[in-house]
Amino acid sequence: PADTRKGLAAERDKGLAFLKRAQPEKRTDWLLLRVLVAKEYETPAKAKELLRELLTEQNIDGGWGYVRGGTSYPHVTGEVLYCLGRMGLGENDAAVRKAWKYLVRAQQSDGWWSCHTRETFSAKPDLVRETSIHWGTAWATLGLLHTLPTKP
Repeated sequence: PADTRKGLAAERDKGLAFLKRAQPEKRTDWLLLRVLVAKEYETPAKAKELLRELLTEQNIDGGWGYVRGGTSYPHVTGEVLYCLGRMGLGENDAAVRKAWKYLVRAQQSDGWWSCHTRETFSAKPDLVRETSIHWGTAWATLGLLHTLPTKP
């Protein structure tokens, strides 16, 4: 119904206003969210500027860290690949190809990606939970699906 759509649009607009006021964080997922929001609701120039910033955060091994400059992490690399795919980048982009190689190297022999909890980045460096593995594997897969060519 029209009233529901109007209410949802108002809630979306409040969220967008919050994102515009908020200070950038050190987390990579914050930056990729800003890229996607700029693509959808701001100018192409702003989206490209933020995309360039996101690309500079890629590690030498091809992945992206949970925090900017941090050790590469399959979950976040998958999220970034999803973002790059939404921005129109794919097999012809060097950053995308490097990220693919990172994810291939990081994938376990039976298909999943080892992903630590956020606590890994603080007091418990070896903590792995099934939920983290599921989320990380899901995002790695989504990132690949959004950047790999549809035809071999």
